[in-house]
Parts: sequence; C-alpha cells; structure tokens
Amino acid sequence: MEQSKRGFGFWGWILLIFGLLVFFSNGGFFADGTNVIAPAVAARLDVDQSIILTMNSVAGVIGVIIAIIAGQFNQRIGPAKVAAGCLILAGLGHIATGNAVSVPMYLIAMCCVGGGLSAGSFVGVGTLVAMWFPKKQGQAMSVVAMGSNFGTMLFVPLLTVLNGSLGIALTSIICGLAAVVVGVLGAILLRDTPKERGLYPDNVTEPSSRPATPPRLLRWIPAAGLPPSCCAPRRHGCASSPPAC
Repeated sequence: MEQSKRGFGFWGWILLIFGLLVFFSNGGFFADGTNVIAPAVAARLDVDQSIILTMNSVAGVIGVIIAIIAGQFNQRIGPAKVAAGCLILAGLGHIATGNAVSVPMYLIAMCCVGGGLSAGSFVGVGTLVAMWFPKKQGQAMSVVAMGSNFGTMLFVPLLTVLNGSLGIALTSIICGLAAVVVGVLGAILLRDTPKERGLYPDNVTEPSSRPATPPRLLRWIPAAGLPPSCCAPRRHGCASSPPAC
C-alpha cells in the first residue's frame, strides 16, 4: 500500500521553485512589466507610446502561436527542456527589448518574451507538474501560480526602481541575464518524470498496489445476488449465450 511522504520532496520543490520563477518572470517581463517597459522604450526610440503598446498586443497574439508550436516540441524533447529553453529565450528577448534600436526589433524581441513565457509556464511547467504530482496537481499548481502575483507585487516595483536609476538598457540586461541563469539551472536539474530521479509520483514511498475500482454497475451485482456473468457483454464470435439469471 502506497505511503505518502510529507510535502513534495527535495526534487519536487526544485521543480516548484523553478515553475514559480517562470510565472514570476511572466508577471514581471510581460503581463504587468510592460507598463514600465513600454514608456521607457518609447522614449529611447523617440516614438509614440501607443506604437509600442500596439507591438505588445501583436506580440501577445504571436506568443499564443509560439506556445502551440512549443506543445509539439513538448512531446518530442520533453517538458523539462521546453520549460528551461523557453525561459532562456524569454531572458534573451527581454535583453533585446531594452536595447532595441528599432520598432521591428522590439516587436521580435517581445514575441520571444511573450511566446517563451507562455510556452514555458503553461506548456512546460504545467506538464511537469502533472507528471510529477498527478494526485497533488492542485496543490502544486497553487504554489507555482503564486509566481505571477509575486511578479506583480515585487518585480514590477523593482523594475521601476532599476529603470529610474540605471536606465532601461542596463536594467533589461540585468533582469534578462538572471532569467537566463535560472533557465540554465533548470535545464541541468529538472527531469521529465520522477522515475528519472528514482522516485515515485506524488512523493510516495512505493507505487500503489490498490486494485482498480470496478465500474459502478458491476459493484451493484453482488448486492443484488446476481452472478457477474449475467451483465457481462457477449464476446464477438461466441455462439454461446450467457447463463440464465
């Protein structure tokens, strides 16, 4: 009989912390951070702020397409590599947004940010949580999803302070490199399944040996005093009929 350990385990927490940081980056780099980035980039490029905001909207749509494409790679190379690679892509894209020399360059960079974070969080991290914690998925995702709130509460004010003191170009380099480092660490430490770490899903000590629960109709048969064969479907090609009830 399976016995669950307390919590998510060491490697489980490594996964959850990484996922939290991906969602943290999503809130800071793309969802709410654009309110800080857009005015700074518009001033740097000497264009109207509405143009940059329009580019953000276009990047959001393209980001969804990138996330759909990432779903195909998710099946081929595994969610761990997808999540880590997408965070690295988003970090490099964030560096490019603050150092863009033209509006098209900013658009391409923001597509990398939006697509990388959308794919990394919902496709990569979401799949990893489902594979590592199939019975604790709700608890695990609640930990991971807190990253978005922390990104809004903590990262956006930090981005504002850094932008005011260092400028958007240097600020984006610092924050983007931090995301790249986390992505590289994720590529090294994360595994697609707990089995690759010699563990069982949901941080249990042994796999479940509980027999599968029969369908509800079959559970009613013994209580009614009927042999199970009465309700068994006739096999194809079998001339004999089930015994009379």
